[in-house]
Amino acid sequence: MTLQIGSSVSRFTSTNNLYNDSILMLYSNEKPTAAGFGKIWQQVGGNTTHPFCKPNIYKNYPARNQVLFTDYLNREYLKVVENTVFNWQLKPGADTLVSGYVCHQATARFAGREYLAWFTTEIPIQEGPYKFHGLPGLIVHLRDTKDQHRFTLTSLRKVGYNSHIHMHERDFRQITAREYAKALNASFAMLYNRIQQENGLAISDDEQKARALQTTKARNNFIEKY
Repeated sequence: MTLQIGSSVSRFTSTNNLYNDSILMLYSNEKPTAAGFGKIWQQVGGNTTHPFCKPNIYKNYPARNQVLFTDYLNREYLKVVENTVFNWQLKPGADTLVSGYVCHQATARFAGREYLAWFTTEIPIQEGPYKFHGLPGLIVHLRDTKDQHRFTLTSLRKVGYNSHIHMHERDFRQITAREYAKALNASFAMLYNRIQQENGLAISDDEQKARALQTTKARNNFIEKY
């Protein structure tokens, strides 16, 4: 995952998404022919992204203190707009080093889970992974108390050239965060049933079917629980 932080807006998404966006922009003037498609596919083919990592999450967009969440799911472009406020509780005496930064600990509850966050005032930006924000420094490590979802800063880079955070303009249908989680879980259930019934899927043997079922079941633990 990559967290882009701009002067007024941030974007959190899969690194593969950013790479694919760059390739599509590079070939934006390419004619819609088989040859043109082949050039693009040569560079983006095989870049698979986990369903949980596909969405784009913009903070402070479309307005200050708002979170815009977008995804393409079940053949629809969907968006969720929220005023997400975290009731962070600071934990004195829990300072530690994370990724080389002196960090302080805070806790919060969000969307059905309890979270532990470590943030550093050495980077005084109120940002973090996913929808998380609002601490007096960058969140460099965050996990839920059951350790099922975990984010850790692995590298940090300041862009030394003019760049823009890309926003996809689509004909979105606006829904709530609960409705998105319900739709995502329903899509996993439909896929699981298709694999069980071998409906329209090329499955060579029972072992491949068992692996596919196990993989699909393991994915059914979205970060937001309702």
